[in-house]
Formats: sequence, C-alpha cells, structure tokens
Amino acid sequence: MVIVHDFDFSNKSIYSSKDLSQLKGVTFGSLNICSAYRKTDDMLTILNNSEFDYFSITESWLNNSISDDDLYIDGYNITRFDRDDGKAIRGGGGILIYTAIKAKRDFRHVAEWNLCCPDCEWVWLTLNLPDTRRTYICTLYRPPSGSVENFLNLLENKIMDIYSDENADVLILGDMNINWSDSKNHNRRKYANLLKILNRKNPP
Repeated sequence: MVIVHDFDFSNKSIYSSKDLSQLKGVTFGSLNICSAYRKTDDMLTILNNSEFDYFSITESWLNNSISDDDLYIDGYNITRFDRDDGKAIRGGGGILIYTAIKAKRDFRHVAEWNLCCPDCEWVWLTLNLPDTRRTYICTLYRPPSGSVENFLNLLENKIMDIYSDENADVLILGDMNINWSDSKNHNRRKYANLLKILNRKNPP
C-alpha cells in the first residue's frame, strides 16, 4: 500500500486515515519550513506540543556550516540530507527529519537511497513494528522548476523496486508542488493515477 501525505492533499476519496491503522499509533508530521536553522524555536514548539514520532522538514536550507548540535531538540534523533550546491543556506532544498527517541520506534535511515537531482530530493527511512509489514517512509521535495514527468518516473521506479523485494507498505510525506485543489490539473491527475495503480499492485 502507498499512503500519501502532502501539505495540500485534500482528495479524501483516494486515501483515508484508516490506511494508517497498521502503524499502531505512530504519529507523523511534515512541513515545508524554508530555513530550519532560522526557525528552530518554531520546530521546538511544534514537537513539544504535538509529540510526533516522526517529523520531517522540507526546504531545510542547511549546509555543512550548520552542525547537528545547532539543530538539537531534546528527545529526538536527527537525520538530514543537505542540498550539496553550496548555496542551501540562502534558500532552496534540503531535508531534515526528527525521530523520537522515547517512542522506541525502530526507524532506520536508508542512506544509500538519498537523492538530490533537479526534479526531486528525497530521504527514505524504514520503520519496523512487531507483527506488521515493514514500512518505508519517504520524505521528498519536488522543486517547482523540476519535471513532473521525471519526478513521477523516479517515484514509480523506486516504489516498484521495494515491491519487487518484499511485501511492504510505503508512506510518502513532503512537498510535491502539485496543485491538489484543481481536479482538472494535468499533473495532479497523473500523480493520482500513478498512486492508484501502485496500490492495486500492492493491495493491503
């Protein structure tokens, strides 16, 4: 099963909250924040008030001049993937993920799957819970200037690779920059059709 959470996702006919039932109370959040370093206090407020097990940030705008200590929030591990063009601190790209330590969830970063290209940036983690299928969690950011077609091809190929290896679930979070409020939008229809096809190929 492929489950999608996008900041602008509103098509309740494709997916519903019951699709997350196999995750047994694990809580997820995702936000496009446009500079994590400058908004650390905002992130702290969100995490303290919401107690997410997994909270991902797109457009983190980080580079190697900012250490993990600068981003530290008590009770959370950090996984980050900075855009490597040397300009991230001034804007654009990057992914930052906080996973709760107290939750004792088995989150593991699949570092070799990190991707940064003109059409998509993503980071994958796995989550293993007792008596459930493995869940692959993807946080992604699609730059508005990137090719939607290339983005969809990358996403489909990766998910099909997962399906070919094991019976697993996939959870996608992030900012796809696709207008879900316009049902006639060509890119929206292509994306929705892809996800419906992938769900039929891996039924719950």
